[in-house]
Amino acid sequence: MSSMVQPIVPLLIVCFSYIVFIGFLAKVRREKLSLQFALESLAITAVLVTLIWITKFSLHPAINLFLLYVITMRVRLLTEVGTFFARQNHFDWANRIYDFAQRAFPDPSSLLLLNLNKAVSLIKQNKLSDAITILEELLTGRKSEYLGTKYEAAAHYNLGVAYLKAGRDALATIELNKAIEVMPLSEYAALAEKALGQRQKPIHKV
Repeated sequence: MSSMVQPIVPLLIVCFSYIVFIGFLAKVRREKLSLQFALESLAITAVLVTLIWITKFSLHPAINLFLLYVITMRVRLLTEVGTFFARQNHFDWANRIYDFAQRAFPDPSSLLLLNLNKAVSLIKQNKLSDAITILEELLTGRKSEYLGTKYEAAAHYNLGVAYLKAGRDALATIELNKAIEVMPLSEYAALAEKALGQRQKPIHKV
């Protein structure tokens, strides 16, 4: 019996350490830890433990950690890939990847991040109405507590940019100022200050 338990214990340690570490990072970012994330981590480890118990096959804890990360962070990883294509202006590919990520059962935090990146892509495509709708829902939705300070500042900044492009200057000013208030030392606060400064400068035609 002890020989069966020995390869299982490290997997359990890795699982609980992983959940605690991600929970700590969420706390630092002022995000709410997703219950779905924790349950998925436990479920993955339970499956691996069952397989080890049945097959008596030894699995290195590093492989367990890799599987935990790839599976639980699948939506975030897909979002990063979609955003890479969006930055290259390959919007068809970006939209396909975003849609696939949407169907990959995202947890609340990952879904908010996915929608934020989709909105930024829509702004680049000048689909301002769709971008504004997503960002407004993202900031006022029931699950906005999963957003975290950094991404909340990013959402306010990008909503301000969308409002500016749509000619809604008063709302743009409000959102850009909110980006500064939420996280004053962030890159989004600096960008918001720059955008506000440019609005105040007179436009000279050459």
